Amino acid sequence: MKIAVTGKMCSGKTTLCNYLCELEPRFEIFSFGKKVKQVARDLFKMDPLVKDRSLLTSIGQKMREIDQDVWVNYVISECKDKEYCLVDDLRYQNEYEALVNNGFKIIQLNVSPELQEERIKIVYPENYKDHLKNRNHASELNTFQWLSIGDKKHPHLSIDSSMPVEDIKKLVGEFINSYTS
Repeated sequence: MKIAVTGKMCSGKTTLCNYLCELEPRFEIFSFGKKVKQVARDLFKMDPLVKDRSLLTSIGQKMREIDQDVWVNYVISECKDKEYCLVDDLRYQNEYEALVNNGFKIIQLNVSPELQEERIKIVYPENYKDHLKNRNHASELNTFQWLSIGDKKHPHLSIDSSMPVEDIKKLVGEFINSYTS
């Protein structure tokens, strides 16, 4: 099973993927942003403990100017021979289309601006202002032209991330069971 999770920053994408790994230990997490972060650390000396979102979005965008599918090709290549894959940072239309065309199911997490701001301040206390100013970056718009494939219209599952954790876990468990049983 292959699943990609989309949502704005601090909507719970990584948390959800970690929970999916608890449900199904064969899952492995992949990220479009993993290589971006590596470039930021290696070439720009970004502190791995303090995410510089402005730097990361700039690197990601500059690389997409060279090749729009650079990050897509990287992740698809990483997932190619794997059966249980999670992508924890689906953000762009070309990423979405490539993942769907490679058999991924899509989960969308929705977060209110108020809850998002609250979470940003908790998760990034040292540089939350940088994250807040990047909420309108193209990578944060979380708007897709959803495809209809067969009788399935995407996303396969949409979750309000303000729901109680137990309710989210129940929804996700039912979702996984519907594809594995």
